[in-house]
Amino acid sequence: MKIQQVVFLVLLSALCPVTAKLSIFSGATGGNGTISCRFTVHDDKKFFCKDDCKGENILVQTDGVIAANGRYSMSYTEVSKAGSSSEKSKLAVTIRNLMKSDSGRYRCGIGETNAPRDFSDFEVRVVDDPVHGNTWFAYTNLEGENITHGCSSDPVPGGWKFLCRDNCSKIEDVLLETNNAAQSSRFSLEFKENSVYGLYVTISNVTRSDTGWYRCGYGRALSSASFNTFPLIVIPDPSSTESPPVTTEEASDTEEQCSNCPSDAMLYVVVVLAVIIIILGLALTLVCVQKNITPHDLNSRGCRDDVNMEAVK
Repeated sequence: MKIQQVVFLVLLSALCPVTAKLSIFSGATGGNGTISCRFTVHDDKKFFCKDDCKGENILVQTDGVIAANGRYSMSYTEVSKAGSSSEKSKLAVTIRNLMKSDSGRYRCGIGETNAPRDFSDFEVRVVDDPVHGNTWFAYTNLEGENITHGCSSDPVPGGWKFLCRDNCSKIEDVLLETNNAAQSSRFSLEFKENSVYGLYVTISNVTRSDTGWYRCGYGRALSSASFNTFPLIVIPDPSSTESPPVTTEEASDTEEQCSNCPSDAMLYVVVVLAVIIIILGLALTLVCVQKNITPHDLNSRGCRDDVNMEAVK
């Protein structure tokens, strides 16, 4: 790779960083939870770790297929399905007797902990009384996201379809009921032929008030015998830039404290100069070591998204 291309990539990554969304799973205090991580390669070494994946944060590590360490355990399976596109192995990691201190960022992977061949990162949040109970992890959504859920493993084309909330025991629980594709406000139902689930429900721009149990299926909503239930958990988006309104008194205090603060224009100039200095320093370093650059392991992976993991009931 030419040095100009390297400098361009460094500049691009500095100005336009790309981050993958971290999957979040909720569990109950005192309960258990299992996450199944899917990989595109095989390896003898497997690991499960937390935060920086160093020292005592390496929770389980093994060359075998099953291993345990206190409340933590994992089980490895090689996938040999005919016609499978890319999935080659699975690693199921479990935390038992969950505690509030278990909340945090985790990684399950294969290979060395400091140089994994493939891995998945995810976040666990432990709460006292989650809507889904205490025997498994539930995928957790952020406010503003759109979610789609498959409603049935036994598709039945035609006829009535429905979506309702809670136990669907009264008409007020019914969100949608139709004999065709339908949409109402933020909720929609669609039957897709030759798909895995057939009937799919979508909820757009979810909010915390959407948290709860849902039921979707075939037939009339209040008397159906063919349905699927699922929990929906929605929490605030930690990356949201929204802030509470500032009172007149707080605004006055802020103005007094910042009477000698630099202007926005001055701050902008300082930030731009700092970025330029950093980029020039990196470019100079790359020029000096150009002849010693070697490619990283092409099998190494960056952050994985939720396509490669799932909660196990």
